[in-house]
Amino acid sequence: MALVLTTVNAPYSEQLDGVALAHCLSDLDLAKQYPGQVSAFLGEVPVEQQMEFAARTR
Repeated sequence: MALVLTTVNAPYSEQLDGVALAHCLSDLDLAKQYPGQVSAFLGEVPVEQQMEFAARTR
């Protein structure tokens, strides 16, 4: 999970933890507040790591 968070947070001063990122991914209004991190998760994190992240944050 650390690699996922490093990838999505790298260029941003406001860092999301795993719980916050999971909330962003499940709430469109919240996702709009962090479009860069959500976009990085969906576009830069390999699907296998996305699935592992989802399994760990349920």
